[in-house]
Amino acid sequence: MTFISRKNKKFSAVDYGYAAIGFLVFSVLLYFLGQGIPGNDFWWHVKAGEWICTHGSVPVQDIFSWYGIEKGIRWTAHEWLSEVVFYMIYSRFGERGIYLFVVAAALIFTWLMWEQAKKYIVRNIMFGSAFFGLYAVLAPLFFYGRPHIFSFFLLYFELRLLYGYLDGHGRRRVFIIPFLAVLWSNFHGGSASLSYILCLVFAAGSLFSVRIGRIASVREDWKVPLRLLLVAALSAAAILVNPVGKAVFLYPYDNLAQRQMLSVISEWQSPDAKELGQMILFYLPIALMCLGMCADKGNLRLTDLLIMGMFLLLFFRSVRFIFLWYIAAVFCAFPYVPRYEVRQIKKPWERVVLQLSVLTAILLFGAGAVGIIRTYRKGEMIEEVLSEQMLETVRTQAPERIFNDYDTGEALIFHDLPVFFDSRADLYAQEHIFEDGISLTGLVQMNPEEDAAYADVEMLMDRYGFDGLLLRRGRPLVPYLRSHPERYELVFEDKDTVYFSVLEQ
Repeated sequence: MTFISRKNKKFSAVDYGYAAIGFLVFSVLLYFLGQGIPGNDFWWHVKAGEWICTHGSVPVQDIFSWYGIEKGIRWTAHEWLSEVVFYMIYSRFGERGIYLFVVAAALIFTWLMWEQAKKYIVRNIMFGSAFFGLYAVLAPLFFYGRPHIFSFFLLYFELRLLYGYLDGHGRRRVFIIPFLAVLWSNFHGGSASLSYILCLVFAAGSLFSVRIGRIASVREDWKVPLRLLLVAALSAAAILVNPVGKAVFLYPYDNLAQRQMLSVISEWQSPDAKELGQMILFYLPIALMCLGMCADKGNLRLTDLLIMGMFLLLFFRSVRFIFLWYIAAVFCAFPYVPRYEVRQIKKPWERVVLQLSVLTAILLFGAGAVGIIRTYRKGEMIEEVLSEQMLETVRTQAPERIFNDYDTGEALIFHDLPVFFDSRADLYAQEHIFEDGISLTGLVQMNPEEDAAYADVEMLMDRYGFDGLLLRRGRPLVPYLRSHPERYELVFEDKDTVYFSVLEQ
């Protein structure tokens, strides 16, 4: 790998390369963040935060779905503290406040990742630039107004504490982890189980002496795994320190049992190696890090392999965990990146390539900065899925028992309109509400208690007593409704959605 040499030796070729790659990474990140952030789930989260602040309590039953309220459906509000934070920012600063909060969180977290990997990037700038270049493209897909951004920080700091403990630094600091577990339980309880699971993995890696090829593990002094097991137990107990209680502790395991929900929601599905985007952003960095671990001539620490395997297992189960793997890789894989000598640039074409790379970074940084300013001034930084005309149609029609498309629920919730179900899929997995809703939308039977291959529209309509239907235009149910004008009246449609009222028979 080559970089421009300077006559002033105070700033070496390695330093120049490190700074140039870092500048490029942050420029790419800024460029994508400058396009705005997704609104996925944000709108109902901020509305939940408003409800909590208004009532001074955390809901234990559904408060947004008319059917959920009727049936008293249990709601595990495991992200309540994040929702309060989002609401407080939004109520004071609006969309601009949330947007700047997310941008700042993404930049700070990227800096933390970069600093953690700094000495390994300098050792092999080629590997470092490839990994963080892909990271810079992926990160904006995960940084938006959802509670999982708090999990990113908590995971990072726990891994830092555990690896510091394993390397003999800050032995007492490992007892900070139970306090992180308390925060995790309230900010994003669905991932809080990682707080004690990681401690157990580190304890397992220090319990045995193993020698298999280059895989090596030396049994630590008994105090090391014992302290880790104690921290794991304290962390597990700390998860119970929340307004909802043990439901947060059980929440992730309850979710894993909902196979229908996991198979339908895209972010819960397994990765698809046939998709080019996933090949580049998911499988390529995994291949790079595995190659680095294989190419290193030293021993592979068992704990590192366990951590790598754990997060790969999570990723292969659901694409949403790929970013957690990126975080873990900085700790468990980067130390094995092989050294690659950096020499000075001498050939003219090499200078041209590097100068074009730096120019690209400058242009991306400028475009990103301009994009953020333009998006900020426009005031429309978080996408909404329903138009004002459609929202007004629903208000005017005032349905009492609406059936809405799964991904339009949060927009209705934010505008104080009733919903049948929304993206809180875990809540609607109860009583097969989620399955019935998806079955009606797609006309394919998803309810495991039903024998038919296709959904019986009229049976489901009668079961729930719907009086209005709000759907995406491309849903299979829409042609069915159009073909029965004696039963369903088309009230309004725009380029994305349609609304039908149910006529009395």
